[in-house]
This record gives sequence, C-alpha cells and structure tokens, in this order.
Amino acid sequence: MNFWNLFEFDFLNAVQDHHSDMKIKVFKNFSYFFITVFLAGCATKNVEYSSTKQEGQWEAKAQIRNFKDNTTKTVNMDVMAIKDRALRMEVSATLGIQVASVLMKNKNITILVHPQKRALIGVADEKSLEAIIKTPINPQWLYGAFFDSALEGWDCEGDPVSICKSPNGEMIKWTDRDGEKKRITIECPQYTMQILVKNYQTKVQSPDKAFNLEIPETYKKFKIN
Repeated sequence: MNFWNLFEFDFLNAVQDHHSDMKIKVFKNFSYFFITVFLAGCATKNVEYSSTKQEGQWEAKAQIRNFKDNTTKTVNMDVMAIKDRALRMEVSATLGIQVASVLMKNKNITILVHPQKRALIGVADEKSLEAIIKTPINPQWLYGAFFDSALEGWDCEGDPVSICKSPNGEMIKWTDRDGEKKRITIECPQYTMQILVKNYQTKVQSPDKAFNLEIPETYKKFKIN
C-alpha cells in the first residue's frame, strides 16, 4: 500500500468536525502553547527590515494552489526559527483550529497531524509536507523564504533579495515589502504557494519549548522516507 494513501482523508476537511471531544482537547493542547508564545511577544509596530536577522517568529497566512488536482487551500502559519538550524511551524485552518505541528532540526523533520493523530518522522525533503498540504514543497526552502536569503545553488537577484531561481525551474519571489512584512511566492510547475507575512518578532520566545515537539502517546508513528 502506498504510504501516502494513508492520508487520503484531507486534513483540512477533517477540521470541519467540531463534534469530537477528543479532537477538541488535542487542538486546545497544541493551541495553548502558541497562544501563550505569541501573546508574550506580540507587538503592533512593524519591524524595520534587516538583512542580517538570525532568528525570529512570523505570523502568516498561506494560499496553496495545486495545478495537478486544480485545488486551492488557505491555512494560517505561525513560524518560529533560528536560521538554518531549527524551524517550528504551527498550521491551522481558517477557523483557527490547530491541525498540524512541524519541527525541523537540521535535516530531520517531525510532523504531528492532529486530526488523524499521526506522527510523521523522517528527513526534511520535498515529500515531507505532502501529508498536510498535499503539495511537494521542500521545507528547507522556508529558511530562505522567511530569512530573505539565497538558497544554495539558486540564482538570486536584488538587495534585499527579490527573486531566486533554482536550476530545476522553481522560483521564490519577495514582493509587497513593508519593513519585515512581505509576500512570499513559491512557484513550481505543480503548484504555487503564496505566503503573506503579517507580523514579525525579532526573537524566538521560549526557544527550549518551541524547538521541542513531543509526540503524544496516542499518536501512531510513521516514517515518511
């Protein structure tokens, strides 16, 4: 059986079920952590752009258009990262219900898919995020996208960087800049992903907690590569 067939049940559709007490408890537990973190670091003033930032946390909304099955999905993203070392991402549906937690450290990645109570463990590559967004986006690209930096082996232009092109035809563009607010567009033959960064904080709040993702005992574990 193909591994990805285990995840035919679309996670975004799953969160429409508001009648399961068990699911609500899981979402509340994972939402509490990031609500606490972002309230602690929340600020209304936009941060001036910096080309030398080495850490931070971003509040964003992403729209993913998949050309293969002609679908468009919108999710909220709370991202905390130390450049090229660690990245934590909480993904929620438009109603604000937490549906996935992602932790990437170096080349390893752990993904908790909350509606299905599954933990995916493996190497961070273009297959990693398919279980939650049905699109082969390499999570390593997110470092360059959020930190406004060139990806190794890509051809980049602008200061600050405005466009990067890979040898394989993928493209990342940065537009609509306002300090650290921006629009990031990732373009590939199979999909387009637009990330609208609405807020940025210069420091990761509680990094020990942010970059430690415990797998609940009730979650089934799967290797993804």
